[in-house]
Amino acid sequence: MEKKMPNVFNNERQDYDNLLTEATVKYTTGSEVLAKGNKLKRGAVLGYNFATDKVTLVNKGATDTSKAVYCVLAEDFDATDKDMVVPVYYSGGFNVRKLTFGGNDTYKDHKLSARLVAIFFNNIPRG
Repeated sequence: MEKKMPNVFNNERQDYDNLLTEATVKYTTGSEVLAKGNKLKRGAVLGYNFATDKVTLVNKGATDTSKAVYCVLAEDFDATDKDMVVPVYYSGGFNVRKLTFGGNDTYKDHKLSARLVAIFFNNIPRG
């Protein structure tokens, strides 16, 4: 399946939802195929399954390669009924309060695997 990037990364577009936290870190973007059966919000932390060539919500209990952080979902998507091409961040700094993980996972469970792919979890004070 050819991956085509949805037009969601507009240079004039500004998001003030506090997901992105670093002005000095490069945000690398792209697109991936989100596996069928996922309905996820912006900020979902995704793992990559090499066997299927698709991403899904990262989960430390997974028995495949999706147990390690690969990217962060850039927009809400409903792939309940079919695989979907979705926009993702491959690198950058992210507010841990705006991220979601699979199972009962927290950012602490994935801090190392995220760091290895240039994704930084930042604990931003509420306010």
